[in-house]
Amino acid sequence: MKTRGAGHNPRYPNGPHKQNQHNFVRNCLEMSFSRHTSGQFGANSIKNFFREIMIIPFKFTSLEENIVKIELPKIKPQRLPMPRLAGVTLMAALVTACNDNGSSNTPDKESKIIPASELTGVWEQRGYGQIIEFGDSTVTVYQSNRDNCLLTAELPLAMADQLLKEVSLSGDGQRFDTLPQRIPTDTHPYTRHKLPQLPESCRDGLQAPTTDYQANYEVFWHTFNDYYAFFDLRGVNWAQTNENSRSKLSEVNDDQALFNLFKEMLSSLDDGHINLIKEDEEFSPEESPAWVRRLYAYFNEQNSDETLREDFEAQSEYDDFSAFYESRLLAFYNEINDKNTQNLIDYLNEVDCIANDQICYGLIDLDATGKSVGYLLIESMLGYGEDEDAPFETHFQALQAALDNAINALYNTDALIIDVRRNNGGYDSSAMEIAGRFTQQRQLAFSKKAHYPNGYANSHEVFLAPTGALQYTKPIYLLVSGSTYSGAEIFSLTMRSLPHVVLVGEPTGGILSDSLDFQLPNGWEFSLSNEVYSSPQGEVFEYSGVPPQYEALYMQPEDVYAGKDSGIEKALSLLE
Repeated sequence: MKTRGAGHNPRYPNGPHKQNQHNFVRNCLEMSFSRHTSGQFGANSIKNFFREIMIIPFKFTSLEENIVKIELPKIKPQRLPMPRLAGVTLMAALVTACNDNGSSNTPDKESKIIPASELTGVWEQRGYGQIIEFGDSTVTVYQSNRDNCLLTAELPLAMADQLLKEVSLSGDGQRFDTLPQRIPTDTHPYTRHKLPQLPESCRDGLQAPTTDYQANYEVFWHTFNDYYAFFDLRGVNWAQTNENSRSKLSEVNDDQALFNLFKEMLSSLDDGHINLIKEDEEFSPEESPAWVRRLYAYFNEQNSDETLREDFEAQSEYDDFSAFYESRLLAFYNEINDKNTQNLIDYLNEVDCIANDQICYGLIDLDATGKSVGYLLIESMLGYGEDEDAPFETHFQALQAALDNAINALYNTDALIIDVRRNNGGYDSSAMEIAGRFTQQRQLAFSKKAHYPNGYANSHEVFLAPTGALQYTKPIYLLVSGSTYSGAEIFSLTMRSLPHVVLVGEPTGGILSDSLDFQLPNGWEFSLSNEVYSSPQGEVFEYSGVPPQYEALYMQPEDVYAGKDSGIEKALSLLE
């Protein structure tokens, strides 16, 4: 399952996104999808939307951490991670929220549909480190790697029917698939394979909680070693990391020291779907996108250290230079963001925002050209209903209704600009529903495979199909940036294959994989990227990002101050 991307996530305030889309978990627990209110709005609401994303970053523990250390606030991807709860949550996450692990795309003619509670025995989801044992009255969930196994939940057997509904059991009884039509967040089946018995490491394995530093280290290192898919792509020698870090383990004498050691091990990975969480701290090694780094460089060019020091000495509000510096940087950040937002508003005749303000649409003012160009802003791949606690189906229906309205209003335009430059991600099912409004034929969208010890599980193909009553197939210009994350990247990857769609902007964030959640014996949680997404042509855009056909630098300060939106300007220049 995948969950990529926008709305504040209570477990990962700094991210992620497209987490092995633990979409179903969110649905079962009716968790919060979004912070925004719904309704029609104009300039003020657009300003509030952009200000919120920019100035209330997902990872913003302190200004000193994010700015003084030469780092502006980060816009982080939203992957729906496994919530920090036990019982139902853990079962849902481990049983249903991960991607396909080796199932065939060919249906088993001898398979039968049964309630999940009728399953018996031990089942493994390959490539995800998860083993489930169905007993007479309970379901026991384990996380495992080649070195160790951790019991994470034991639940009543009846809970399986609440979470998995019904499943398709193969004719030989050795495999079962979840049914996407029963679980609305899923875009394809998820497969489990039967094991002859519970592995010995699980029978004699770890049980939380344990604060033994060695035991926690072993789970941490071996889990990344077995399931993280991108060490080579990101230029990290994990075996060497183990050698360097293991030698420091003898110096660890408290929890903070262990947490710091883990942070050091992860620091070079630059992956927004990696998260490390303990009770009072969380960490992700992802770097800020290029446009944020450009803003920082511009600020430094315009404000020399000497000038800032003189201004500091001339004021009385701040006693500490670092606090003064961060206030000036943040003021610049707010100023240019507000100007950028106003520039966007100035291009539009009017804007309607619906679906909890996650979908906005309008017309670009081109009276002099005689052409009619529509504009569609997609803020997120989740959170479309007014009620944060509503089930997924309610939010999905709100998305469908919003798309109906938007496509009806924009259908007669000559071309359409779709803006996902600040879309942090969300559900793949939402991304595919939206993309389906722009095609009239079924076609391969992408394929995906999970990293497995010594290789990969079988690849699984996902297809795009038309959705809604109307499909817009005139020229489309899709605006992307380094803050197009996760589920929004899956949307971009899918749209990229449509013949009438052109991508404009900068490479996306480069975190297409879902993020897979694990637990340490001491109760800390961490996530990693275990899936490789490929285009229909076999291209992999993890780390590099989905590339645009035409470059347009997002929020280039010189353009912003000149009243221009480079993405819109480039798209308009491409109109025939």
